Amino acid sequence: MENPWQGWSAEQARQWEYSHLEGVEGLRMRLKRAAQWDIIAGHLPANPSGRVLDLGAGTGVWSIRLAAEGCEVTLTDISEGMLARAREAVGAAGVAERVTIERVDMVDLARYPDRAFDLVLAIGAPLSYASDPARAAAEVFRVTRPGGAFIGDAENRYLGALFRRRAQTWADARRILLEGTGRWPDPENPAPIHMFHPDQVRDLLTAAGWRVQAMYASDVIESLVNDDIINEIAARPGLFGEVLAVEKQLRSEPYLLASGRDIQFVATRPAP
Repeated sequence: MENPWQGWSAEQARQWEYSHLEGVEGLRMRLKRAAQWDIIAGHLPANPSGRVLDLGAGTGVWSIRLAAEGCEVTLTDISEGMLARAREAVGAAGVAERVTIERVDMVDLARYPDRAFDLVLAIGAPLSYASDPARAAAEVFRVTRPGGAFIGDAENRYLGALFRRRAQTWADARRILLEGTGRWPDPENPAPIHMFHPDQVRDLLTAAGWRVQAMYASDVIESLVNDDIINEIAARPGLFGEVLAVEKQLRSEPYLLASGRDIQFVATRPAP
């Protein structure tokens, strides 16, 4: 079974992108990205033109923003369709001179030399789709300079059983909760999705040599309030700032770490 994103077309990438613009899904993505940017902004390279590797970059949201900040960004994804859409978006944003776009599987970063990047992103849970998450974490460690940061996320098994995109039957939910394995919803390619609890994320990173600085829950509001309230928030744009403030306040509460859709992390490579 291949990585489920690998065969996506540019049109599928556009449809995925548009599905995150409106309604409840649009609200969720805006909240998530606003909260995530606070984390990224706190770990930008000290050199304004520092090198950033964006793994599983999809249509290039973070690469474009970092390039606009002056960083030299290598935008990568396993899907040529996603990269085709990313090329369009990067060009439209006027940052093409600072963005290199390459098709890359994060478990094999051999094209990049040791200690090549100041900051590495793996946002959108590419670790959960990687064929070997431990190898991917080790490869990222190799290409990050000492003192550099790795910011990413992985799917949370305890919330995975709640959402129909991962669990449509009791058998699905049981497998996710006890084994941490989701399945891509395609009978022709039911590819495994690695779903973690917080200690597994920490152990994965530590085993690769990383020093975990912080962990956060994502999409906390979505997991704590009922659907009627989520629909109310989505229908009242004026509430966004208030809801975002609550999301930021709750995301780092230790007792809520296993309550978010994803487990977000910040790790650094220790200086020698």
